[in-house]
Amino acid sequence: MKRLVRILLERGTATEGDYALAAMCAEVYARWVELKRQTGDEYMVTTQVTDNNGNLRTVTRVNPLLKILAQTESRLQSLMKDLGLSPKDRDKVKPTAPNAKEEIIPGSIADLYPNLVQMEKK
Repeated sequence: MKRLVRILLERGTATEGDYALAAMCAEVYARWVELKRQTGDEYMVTTQVTDNNGNLRTVTRVNPLLKILAQTESRLQSLMKDLGLSPKDRDKVKPTAPNAKEEIIPGSIADLYPNLVQMEKK
């Protein structure tokens, strides 16, 4: 989430309303990473099933996690699009107005000693 917020701040597009969307994006991203870890290279899984006669058979099927993984990827892509993080949507997001509280007034301490102000913010 820190990386996401940093990108939005650097672009000047972060707003208070993005908090919930960014949190959802972080949660979906964490789920996606975990699903990728669980899936690994196992695109097909072998399981045993019982047929109508009660006989055990071994079958190979598509890993059921792949469907969940695809849904998670789609959701993540949608959230990132809403935040203007896709190349196509990057230009559609308008920069926010500068925060009046953070505006530097010429001749002020923040103007004359920017390093001092930066240290206080950290």
